[in-house]
Amino acid sequence: MRFNRFIFDNYLNTKEGKEAISFFNDFWDHLAKTEVDLIYNFLQKQYFDTPSKEKIKEYIEYLQNNIENENYRNELNTERIIIDSIISAEEYFRSFVENIKENEPELKMRTFCNLIESFSIHLHYIKSEYFFPYFFVDHFFKLEAIFTEFDIPLPKLPSKVKHEERLFYYVELCKSLYEFRVNNNLSPVELNVFLYFFTENVIENIDIREIELPKPTKVYISGATKSDCTDIIANANKNTRTLWAGNVNTLPGDIILIYGVAPFSQINSIWRAISKGFLDPFSYWFNLIWVGHPIKINPVPYHELAINNIWGNKSIVKSHMQGISGVKCTVEEYNEILNIQHNKDFNIEILPKLIGPQLHFDNEINNEQDVEVYLLEPFLKKIGFTEKDWIRQMSLRMGRGERVYPDYAIRANTKRGEETSEFIWEAKFRITNQRQLLEDFFQAKSYALRLNANGLGLIAIEGIWLSFKEDSFMFDKIHNYSWDQINDSDIFNTILLKIGRK
Repeated sequence: MRFNRFIFDNYLNTKEGKEAISFFNDFWDHLAKTEVDLIYNFLQKQYFDTPSKEKIKEYIEYLQNNIENENYRNELNTERIIIDSIISAEEYFRSFVENIKENEPELKMRTFCNLIESFSIHLHYIKSEYFFPYFFVDHFFKLEAIFTEFDIPLPKLPSKVKHEERLFYYVELCKSLYEFRVNNNLSPVELNVFLYFFTENVIENIDIREIELPKPTKVYISGATKSDCTDIIANANKNTRTLWAGNVNTLPGDIILIYGVAPFSQINSIWRAISKGFLDPFSYWFNLIWVGHPIKINPVPYHELAINNIWGNKSIVKSHMQGISGVKCTVEEYNEILNIQHNKDFNIEILPKLIGPQLHFDNEINNEQDVEVYLLEPFLKKIGFTEKDWIRQMSLRMGRGERVYPDYAIRANTKRGEETSEFIWEAKFRITNQRQLLEDFFQAKSYALRLNANGLGLIAIEGIWLSFKEDSFMFDKIHNYSWDQINDSDIFNTILLKIGRK
């Protein structure tokens, strides 16, 4: 969606909008007065692992010293760079970093990335027109979602090992946001309100603490250090959420096996991903996921995995669990863990179960195109159609000058002005909630009505949804089938009679 200034102005006039403006207008006063509670409550909105109030007090005092110390500021600005454009702001940032490296040579560049929050607040204080305060620590996926939703160009991420480029990525973000701010006539304070308050109201699932967890479709295994095992895992409860190194292909709901490395050398718990996997340029670790819903299981030590008929053949086991974080596991491997737990008298009914196409299809599903190729097309062939029976991305006019492209049109007539189709299919990556289902359904319904189709289908990792002309395409008469149900012979025959190739 495009940024709508009218909608944003209406938000600013709400109680929440006025409070947000007030917070950022008075931000420097909060720091100067060491108003820990205000800063703490703000950070609590952004983080799962909110720092303690004592840590925040130390952090504020550190900032106060840097901001108020004129000598310190002069040391960081030895070249007396005048910041009057985004170009000179970038030049200043590079000079800023170089001076800190000279003053604190013991700091490694990888550690610098972790200090971006402190740096960014300092820079925002110096020149708020060009530098924004970065409060997305360990939550870069939130910033990605904002850039995607509002068509803000997201600079290309540097690679994992290029720590200096990862740090300088901050100024690349500043460039994009500066252009966005100027084009939409936003003040620096309004930009902060947009980033940290407004977007949470308009982007679905941006606050992953509140989403309903989808059913799992994949399994990964990640490693835990000794301190992780004795601290985080040992003290974990049903409300525990923590950040973990993981696989970027992880989706919310996926299953995460945690393996404690030496001296424990065992799988000790099963968690669920509560965020998608993401890269974070400013975190010490680069590939990250947020996990929660932990279940401690009977330990499965390395020696048991090594002699197991299924796990013993896994390359990560053969390499003694080196480089373990984010390694994908097969359905068979996960089911074997369930079998091991069952044999150790653990109640496996409380453990998460896989659903969906990986129980029935061999290919990994990562996006809508994979759904089309690995789910929809095999399903269409299973109900009797061939590639000659469908048209992908059929060009279709819908109103004055508007052109749309239904994903799959079955037995279509493409003659201009006489376009029809017996059935249309729309492929979606995931359909996990009612709001998304409604949106996708009405999109498909508009195509079906335009093509005078007898029915429409939605297909995703979760299964298929069918709606028919004879039911007037009423939403409350939609038929939904999971992949497990589709594999049931009676249900499959019902579907076949309804939408199969006659």
